[in-house]
Amino acid sequence: MNVLFALYGDFTSNSATHVAQLADELIALGCDCTVAVPAHPESIVHLGKTRFRDRLFSAALADGGGFRDGRGPDVVHGWTPREPVREFCTALRARHPEARLVLHLEDHELHLLETKVGHTLDELLALPAPELDRIAPPELTHPRRGPRFLQEADLVTVLVDRLRELVPAEVPCQVLWPAADARFFHPRPLDRAFRRSLGLAPDATVLAYNGNVHESNAAEVRSLYVATALLNRSGQPTQLLRTGRDFTPFLGADDSWARPFTIHLGHFSNYQQPVLLAMADYLVQPGRPGRFNDYRFPSKLPEFFALGRPVILPRTNLGLVTRHLEDAYVLDRADGESIAAAVRHLRADPALAAHLAEGALAFAARHFRWPDTAQRLLTVYRELVPAAAHA
Repeated sequence: MNVLFALYGDFTSNSATHVAQLADELIALGCDCTVAVPAHPESIVHLGKTRFRDRLFSAALADGGGFRDGRGPDVVHGWTPREPVREFCTALRARHPEARLVLHLEDHELHLLETKVGHTLDELLALPAPELDRIAPPELTHPRRGPRFLQEADLVTVLVDRLRELVPAEVPCQVLWPAADARFFHPRPLDRAFRRSLGLAPDATVLAYNGNVHESNAAEVRSLYVATALLNRSGQPTQLLRTGRDFTPFLGADDSWARPFTIHLGHFSNYQQPVLLAMADYLVQPGRPGRFNDYRFPSKLPEFFALGRPVILPRTNLGLVTRHLEDAYVLDRADGESIAAAVRHLRADPALAAHLAEGALAFAARHFRWPDTAQRLLTVYRELVPAAAHA
C-alpha cells in the first residue's frame, strides 16, 4: 500500500514527529510511505534517522509521491485540514482520484483561528468572502473551506475522543493516540554532572518544559513560570529548564520575576529532547479544562510518561483517563499555585514520587507504543482501500 502523509508545516513541529513515527512503522509493516511538506524539506535533520521518503508539495504533485512501484498514493493522509494541506490534497487527488482521503484532527482548529484573529466564528462567518479571506491566516484552517474539506474525507483520525464532535456525522472516525519513540524516550538516570553543566543549581528542584509558546497556550505556560517563582519565594529553590520558541510575549513587560529561575535553551531537535527532559525531577503539563485543552492531546505527554518521571497534569484530555496518585498527579487545574503545591507534596513524600515514576512507566507501556498505533492505523487503511491495490 502506498501512503502519502501531508504535513501543514515543516519537520520541526511536534506533528512531524508523530507522522515520522507512523510512516516508519508502516514501512516496517510493508507499506511504502512518503511525507510531503510545504517548505523547508531540509528540516528533516531535526528528526534524526528516518526510513520514509520526504518530498516538497510541489515535487509530490509532479511525481505522485515517488513510490517505488510507480503508482500514485492509495491513501493520502492530511495532517489537519489547514489551508496548505487542503490545497495540496485537493490538487493531488485531482491527479489521483482513486486515492482515499484521510484527515487528522489534533486540535479544535476553529478555536485556534478565533484565538489568532480575535473574532468569534460567528463574526467571521458573517463577513463577505473577500474580507474573510483577508482576515483568515493562510496557515490555519479556513472557517468555510475547512469544514467542507472534512466532509470530503473518507475517514477522519482524531487525537482525542472529544474531537469527534467536530467530525461530520456521515464521515467515519478513528481515535489515534500519539506515542513515544522508544529509541529515545525511555527511563534515564538523573545525570547530576550534566545538570551542573547546564547551570542548574545542585540543590534545586528542576522542572522542564519542551514546546513553543503561542497565543493559544501562552497563559498556561506562564503558569509554569508562576509556579517556579512561587516555589522559590517559599524557600524551595526551583529552576525551570525550557526549550522551544516563543511566538508571543507572555511574561509581561517586566519579566524580572521569572527569568532568574529559568534556563531557556532555545530550539532543540526532537531526538535531543529526552536528554534534557531527563534532567527534571518532575514533568509538568500546565493547563485547565476548556475549549483549548478538552479537544487536544499534548504530544509531549507520552514522552513524559515514557521517561519514568512523576507527571503532573490537569484533569482534561489525558488527565480524564489517568488515575490520580497512581499513573500521575492529576490536578483539577494545573495553574501556578496548584503546580507549586503538587511539587511541594512530592518533595515531602519521596515514596509517592517513586510510586508515580513507576506508574508513569506502566501507563506508557500499556498505551504509548508506536508499533501498536501503526498496526491499528493500517487496519483502518485496509478497510478503505480495495484489496487489489495492496495485494
